[in-house]
Amino acid sequence: MILLDINDYNMTDLPHHPNLQIKLLSRCFRNVSNSYKFYWFLSILDHVLESESAFISLDEISLRMLSSVWYPLDFYKLSFGVQDGFKDLATTVSSYIKVDNSPKAKTLYHQIENDLPDDISKTLKHKIKVGLKRWVVFRFLSPFFEEQLKGMRDQKVNDTIQKLTHSSDFTDFAPYKIVTNGIVLSTNWIAYFKDNQYVLRGFIKWHLVKFLQRNNSNVVGLTEKLEKPTIRDLKTARSFWSVFLKNNNSKCLYSGLTLPKNNFSLDHFIPWSYVAHDQLWNIIPTTKSVNSSKSDSLPSLSYYLDAFCEFQYAALKFHIIEGNNKLLEDFHSLFRESNLMSIEKSYFFDIIKTEISNNYRIAENLGFKSSYIY
Repeated sequence: MILLDINDYNMTDLPHHPNLQIKLLSRCFRNVSNSYKFYWFLSILDHVLESESAFISLDEISLRMLSSVWYPLDFYKLSFGVQDGFKDLATTVSSYIKVDNSPKAKTLYHQIENDLPDDISKTLKHKIKVGLKRWVVFRFLSPFFEEQLKGMRDQKVNDTIQKLTHSSDFTDFAPYKIVTNGIVLSTNWIAYFKDNQYVLRGFIKWHLVKFLQRNNSNVVGLTEKLEKPTIRDLKTARSFWSVFLKNNNSKCLYSGLTLPKNNFSLDHFIPWSYVAHDQLWNIIPTTKSVNSSKSDSLPSLSYYLDAFCEFQYAALKFHIIEGNNKLLEDFHSLFRESNLMSIEKSYFFDIIKTEISNNYRIAENLGFKSSYIY
């Protein structure tokens, strides 16, 4: 899957094509009440990127959709709203396979395709196909046949759209024809999808973020939570804590064990899968075994928050005294109106506690396990 910054583009228009109804494609994403259309189209783009076949089976699209929704729903624990049927399906994937998110890992689609037990895969595909066959396969194309569908009773719409996709009057007009077990992409539309992959994905994800904001209004970093996490940049955090530990005997916040001065692990106090950033004020050193035990859990604030603030403040003051200003940029971002050189301990605690507590509450409401105690 292609990673992109959706802020790179004007997402109100798609690239023009002299022989295709691009404006009608744009209208497919107006007034969307659930996530199906977004992931239906992204799955078509994924297929075009990986295969030369014009035919896409509903089984394939179902697994592609499932692999795309897993990250926002299960890994990042976003909400798609009460009408969405993907949440339980995404959770089922995690119950049967351990997803590999390392940089060189297979795509999640191929992990699900190869590693999910056959009976579970069959059940999940069936559940997704029920929704696709009822609505998305057909209704996605409604803007292309508005005139023909005017005044038509709802129960006749799907059959009519399917017949119109095969009509000689509409050859290559819509992006695909609807067949028994899937769809057949139009040759001209395939070329357009290939030539404009990057912009099309940005367009869909721009609309998808707008959709997600309805149910995740207080969640940070929505644009970063649509797909597989990118490689984390912990160089600054490792330098920050490495220098501090070499000059200070410190104990692990969670276990009380003396921290090694070199072979330590870095823990995101509020899990990275919620904050989706590597800001120093949320990172502390710990042992590898403790970090593995905590995983994506939220630590007990009553047990650890005061000690966390003490640890952070001690490290900050150490680097200020040592003149390591290049390592303090993240703190400048958090304490925008304050001079770090003279920051009071009580004020530091107030800001850190407020930031941590606000993120903790939202993450807990999204379903992250809370009150972790080692």
